[in-house]
Amino acid sequence: MLTHLVFEAAAAGHLRACIHKNKNLDGQIISFSDDLSVGPIANLNSKNRIRWWESVLVDNEYISAKEFAESSDDSKKLEMLKQIEGQIVVWIAGVARDELGFLRLCPTLVDSKQEVFLIQVPKDISEKWGRPLSLGELGNEVMADVWNNKKEITKREIIELSKIWDELLANKLMLRVSKGEFIFESMPEDYFDDKILKLCRDDYRSAAEIVGVIY
Repeated sequence: MLTHLVFEAAAAGHLRACIHKNKNLDGQIISFSDDLSVGPIANLNSKNRIRWWESVLVDNEYISAKEFAESSDDSKKLEMLKQIEGQIVVWIAGVARDELGFLRLCPTLVDSKQEVFLIQVPKDISEKWGRPLSLGELGNEVMADVWNNKKEITKREIIELSKIWDELLANKLMLRVSKGEFIFESMPEDYFDDKILKLCRDDYRSAAEIVGVIY
């Protein structure tokens, strides 16, 4: 049986719809929630991450900061990863959240006896579908096309990716900025502040528009 690993809820939803229409993809889906591009990862543990998320979030009418913070805890899913039987398929777009999520899994995958495959959104997909900022933006039809990019990741490659993750864990800065495929630079949390301010105007501009430019 296949086990699909994704790094956001929207991607998991589209993948479920994709599996429904493409039975050759049938399998379980594990969706990891924590966005490791922000917040502390030095001395990484779930309690530290939950505590940090709760400190920067605010309650809203749908969910409290505490509930949202606790939903980011992936510790039980990491334990599930150790029990998987059958092929493992990791889905990522070329964004920090997905790549860092995968890097975090690599130390566990090193010890896995299962075959591991990686599916990356190809760079030229933007010509047909627009530049996706996450897998959740692709939709299930596109995910079926992206499936053809599946490639096996060797144990040696997983070990090398694990080393990248170990290097990131040694840094205490709060922000990780992508500088290329699986290349990250740790930055202080105010790294984007000047750019955000320059994009603001006296008249109204939606936060999503500004974030989209920076992302």
